[in-house]
Amino acid sequence: MEARTDMIDNLREYVSTAIESNAVELRKLSDDIWRRPELGFQEHFACDAICSVFAASGAFHVERKYAGIETAFKVTYSACSADRCGTEAGTGPNVAFICEYDALPEIGHACGHNLIAEAGVAAGFGLQAALAASQPPCSAHTHGTVAVVGCPAEEGGGGKVALLKAGAFAGVDAAIMIHPSNCHIVRPNKLAQNFAVVSFRGRPAHSCCAPWEGINALDAATSAYCGLSLLRQQMRPTWRVHAVITEGGTEPWIIPEKATMHAFARAPSVAELMILKAKVHAIFQSAATTTGCSVDIEWSSKEAAYYANLVTNPTISDVFERHFTSLGLVDSKSTAFGGSTDMGNVSYAVPSIHPMVDIGTSAKQHTRPFQVASGTDVAQTRTLLAAKAMALTGLDLMLEPQLLVRAKEELRAQVALMTGGV
Repeated sequence: MEARTDMIDNLREYVSTAIESNAVELRKLSDDIWRRPELGFQEHFACDAICSVFAASGAFHVERKYAGIETAFKVTYSACSADRCGTEAGTGPNVAFICEYDALPEIGHACGHNLIAEAGVAAGFGLQAALAASQPPCSAHTHGTVAVVGCPAEEGGGGKVALLKAGAFAGVDAAIMIHPSNCHIVRPNKLAQNFAVVSFRGRPAHSCCAPWEGINALDAATSAYCGLSLLRQQMRPTWRVHAVITEGGTEPWIIPEKATMHAFARAPSVAELMILKAKVHAIFQSAATTTGCSVDIEWSSKEAAYYANLVTNPTISDVFERHFTSLGLVDSKSTAFGGSTDMGNVSYAVPSIHPMVDIGTSAKQHTRPFQVASGTDVAQTRTLLAAKAMALTGLDLMLEPQLLVRAKEELRAQVALMTGGV
């Protein structure tokens, strides 16, 4: 028992050493991405920079344009292969670290995705070093594969959803990422969401000479917007609805023939989202009926529009929190709801965690102050500490495969509960 404890401690030291020895290069990678923000599916510089770092290491197999997506990638390192230890490549647990690297329009990396990219790369380096050190003739032989998956377009593009559909997470036993924030939250609440484009059609007429001949599509949109506001009184505290009118006529002397709305509905689970969507849908229909308009309501199932809620795995989050705390990072235990992410879709398919990491700011994400904070020294220090926790979590999952068995059992139960058994 003592020998095994010493072996595990030694492997954990390899994790820390690998991340610390690459800290300068990791900082440069993060800073370069931060200084050159790119929108979703346009992250050519970031994707190439990350892949180049892995390729230069010589340890990983690098796949660019992964799953046919121009700015996606997947890099892998398998601890076992026929030439190393006489076993088939890919034997053992497969742990994937997630990188994001898209920015926001006008305000750049105001969600800190440059730090998510850095953390994923750092965790990959750390776990790879431990696995390499455990190979024969070392008695601490550990099987497993570490993967780093580059996921474009989290900000509304649903890159992970597209990768999931393309099979990018097939064979993955655990998916791990972190996200910058203004407080530490190991088990954040992320809502399921869906998006609707609502088009009302009326009939144009002269607003002064013959308004009675018109059917006002803007009235329908206004009625729908007011209806959504009235609905909030009867909504559960954890539900969210927000909408904008994107088109409402051309000139005031013409009764608007067409009006368009964009609306989001969000809820803590897929099952609750279906209930909320039905209520919102009815409001759009009734607005059309009361104004005499026709209406087309398109609830999109495309990657950009449907994000599942985040299903945080209890076992993996417990392991992560233990390492997180040991590195001086303390969970705030916040239960506040914080938007939506396409990592939610991954978490329905693979045991996953998505902890939030305080980068030393009081600013909220998607603001200019948060963009500034994402490029600071404090953000760097905490990102690399979080990356160590990620890699150490992956190492524990490989050293104790029963943890993954438990995690998969938990996921099946969680998904059944979240979907209402559907």
